[in-house]
Amino acid sequence: MWCRGARPLALAALSMIAASAAFAQTTDDTAKKEEAVKLDKFVVTGSYIPVAADAIAQPVSLINADEISRTGITTNALEVLKKAVPQFQGNTNIGSNNANIASGSTGGGSQASLRNLTTLTLINGRRAAASPITATGGNQFVDLNILPLTAIDSIEVLLDGASATYGSDATSGVINIKTKRDYKGAALSGYYEFSDQPGKWATFGGNFVTGAGNGTSNITIAGGWSHQDPLFQFERGYSNPQYGTPTWGGTINFGGNYFRLNPAYSAPPVGAVKPTVTFSGSTSAPVALASIPTAPDGKPYFGTVGSNAVYWGKAASGGAGVSGFGAGELAFGTSPEAQQVAFNLANYVTILQKRESMGAMATFDHKLNDSVEFFGDLLTSQIKTKSQVNAQPIGTDSSFNVSGSYVYSPFANTVRVRNRFTSNPRVYIYDTTFMRLVSGFRGEINDRLSFETAINLNTSDLAYRNPGVIDAAGLLAAAGINPLGTGAINMFEANVSPAAVAAANFVGTGYNDFNSGLRSWDGRLVYKAFQLDSGEVTVVLGSEVRRETLSGTADLNSVPDAYGNIGWSGATSVNPFTASRDVKAGFLEAAIPLASPQQNLKWAHVFDLDVAARYEQYSDTDDPLVPKVTFRWLPVNDEFAVRGTWGKSFNAPTLYQLVGPSDVGFTPEVTLLPHGLPDTEANYVAGQAQIRGGNNPGLKPARSEAYTFGLVWSPKAVKGFSTELTYWNIKEKDIVGVISSQDILQDLEDNGAASPYLAENAGPNNSAGNVINPITGRSTYDARVNGFRADGDPITAPGQVAGQLDGIYLERPLVNIASQSASGLDMTVKYKWEIPSLGLIDLSANVAYWLKYEFSGEQLAGRATVTGGTIPRYTTYVQGSWKRGNWDVFTSMRYIPKVNAPDEVSSGKTAAEQYSTFDLGVGYKFTNTRSKLLNGMRVSLVVKNVGNEMPPQLPDTFTNDSVDTGAYDTIGRTFLVSAEYKF
Repeated sequence: MWCRGARPLALAALSMIAASAAFAQTTDDTAKKEEAVKLDKFVVTGSYIPVAADAIAQPVSLINADEISRTGITTNALEVLKKAVPQFQGNTNIGSNNANIASGSTGGGSQASLRNLTTLTLINGRRAAASPITATGGNQFVDLNILPLTAIDSIEVLLDGASATYGSDATSGVINIKTKRDYKGAALSGYYEFSDQPGKWATFGGNFVTGAGNGTSNITIAGGWSHQDPLFQFERGYSNPQYGTPTWGGTINFGGNYFRLNPAYSAPPVGAVKPTVTFSGSTSAPVALASIPTAPDGKPYFGTVGSNAVYWGKAASGGAGVSGFGAGELAFGTSPEAQQVAFNLANYVTILQKRESMGAMATFDHKLNDSVEFFGDLLTSQIKTKSQVNAQPIGTDSSFNVSGSYVYSPFANTVRVRNRFTSNPRVYIYDTTFMRLVSGFRGEINDRLSFETAINLNTSDLAYRNPGVIDAAGLLAAAGINPLGTGAINMFEANVSPAAVAAANFVGTGYNDFNSGLRSWDGRLVYKAFQLDSGEVTVVLGSEVRRETLSGTADLNSVPDAYGNIGWSGATSVNPFTASRDVKAGFLEAAIPLASPQQNLKWAHVFDLDVAARYEQYSDTDDPLVPKVTFRWLPVNDEFAVRGTWGKSFNAPTLYQLVGPSDVGFTPEVTLLPHGLPDTEANYVAGQAQIRGGNNPGLKPARSEAYTFGLVWSPKAVKGFSTELTYWNIKEKDIVGVISSQDILQDLEDNGAASPYLAENAGPNNSAGNVINPITGRSTYDARVNGFRADGDPITAPGQVAGQLDGIYLERPLVNIASQSASGLDMTVKYKWEIPSLGLIDLSANVAYWLKYEFSGEQLAGRATVTGGTIPRYTTYVQGSWKRGNWDVFTSMRYIPKVNAPDEVSSGKTAAEQYSTFDLGVGYKFTNTRSKLLNGMRVSLVVKNVGNEMPPQLPDTFTNDSVDTGAYDTIGRTFLVSAEYKF
């Protein structure tokens, strides 16, 4: 594997930084006399009190516009964060890679989660509306696609909980995207990135930024357009082939015996007298045919793969006769014969979305007088994504059991006919339109009191279109199955023509439309309260009022009945839904200097203390009050600092979780031990029960507690060098989740009428938390036979569940049940070194190390799991650049070590191999050339993933693509050509 020695390379890069630092100490004696270089100037996210750039008490990671450019990312902020900030790990960091069956969780959006935990996203320090996909029960997040990269000036990541400052969702930290302001001039840019691998994937786009100002008024406008090709599974070896279905054109089954139509036939021949197919035993599993009937063309109806028979099976056990394939055997090609005929799903499934996006943002400010400024920003964007999976499998339920009366069936007895209209894949099209206006005033009332206040108006519309879904009743009629007749569609035909499918008019498009809105007002006063010997005490007092709205509508075929049935086959059920809530908040923060250099205190050169608290009042859930304490201690001088934080945060339940529509369907398959029987494998019963659940108006916010402890060293003797090491720890409880249906149903089987999951036993002392909700008047849980609640019959004794699982109707809502804890170390090293004869060298390394990550008892750190995705024990991102004159060269390396894979069962793998990617770029800026048209232009070429490193396969853990598309580069080597012209 290329870059096998990447871990030593990463360590070597860190050593190179240290070595360069040591060399700098000896090259110029005057260096010791110079002051230490201060940390980069920025207003810290996580506090409303302005501080000097070298006086930051909280762990903040900053990515400026130049660093964004050097990542080679051209798409959105999520991809920048995943590459440059290794703390963004896990399966809740998903964007264009969410391109197949699970795309409904993000609706084409890009979700970022620091340390795989709930993270608040701000734009210029204020909230944005969540993605409307939340209205279907999808994830709640701010879609990072809404901001064109060209509009971003910097991204600040607060690596610490911050609900005491910002309120809900800041459990793990805060992403604050700051946009360009006060830009002078204009620039146009464009890029084209392409892969030299199969499929020739490409992305391209153009951007602009322009601004003007006169000292009193300023305006900056930036925007862009981009296109990204889809990437299909068949175009990459790690996901091709993909097996997993026994259902496609030309497959039939008699019970557990599956057969595949010989490709020489378009459809099986049907005789005037249809034979009866008989087997030598029970057909619940593959078994030999008792006899092999002859087709009208004289060929046998059944034979082994490669024979001239109409249908192919395999040699029966012992070699005598022919039997069918098992369902799993045919689906996954687990035998040599099945491998030859299995259906390759990879031909139709996307790994990466197709995406078209455009957007623009304007920021403005105008001084009304010497003390007051009017400011604001306006953002509008449209993002359209498209992904797809295979056509809907047909024949997965008993409505496609056809008898000899069906005109197209070649057999007299009942057979299940299966098909898949491959020319009509299920397509997921998400079209998001986002608009945002922020406008307000800020300024100084006097030399001790300043203020800021603004309104924040957001609306996000999502139009979802789902071509390729099947009108189930229409298909049965078109096929002549129900009502029985000579239909236009022969379900036994292996490849039904697209024209016949279109003419039959049973393939349709599901329509859903969603909206998410946020309107808020906030205001704060910053007061220099009084003077201590150690400095000035500053206090912030503020308030916020906001309304969040969420709604969704759907076409009639997508709306489920009382038992979850919808008219479409292959579509997602959607209940029309409208909800809103009001939130009122008050917050307080105080910065207290306890020691300063002027006091000349021993071991207390500087000691700063910051305390904050926030109270939020919700119209639909509990009202949290959360505190935070921060300190910064410089014991001797400005070179070495110790800092720490402690605070509490919360994550309010979503509107959909609280009052959204109930979801109705089937439980996952459960295995129950019937009451009174010995605990042996032979006694267990498997099946599925009906289930209804989802919303719970009694949900409370999830609560968390976090603390950090860090060291910062910026030695004066090594100009341009700084390093930080931070320990962090987060514990969260009352996370919204569900109790497993397996546990509930087994309890009902064992305890009958005494089970705590019955409505009759609901009450304040119920051991399962089954209480009567004062809002709805209903119990949290209930179970009945033959219907939900009043429509069903009561369970009166033990032993009434296992024998009739399909007749059990379980009510199971969301509850505050889950917990998680995580801790780790973050380390950064930065060094800037400039020598006139050599140029400017800029080196940095960022390492994220997990000490612990546990979710509801499952260990996730250092593992790739279904629960958490890939959580490497540590991840490293190293970058460097050299700039001299008009030339600049930049490089970066990302390294992920070997990751254990406990969920791999059948693949034979135990871990994902170590993985590294290496990027290399060069740029040139034209100045003072003979052609004045070239002056002001910068061109660059970047080769990303130089070694064409492909992601490690873990097919049991990541069943959709066989790899973790969120953690690793799925494309391979690409070439990025870009140009920018400033004038």
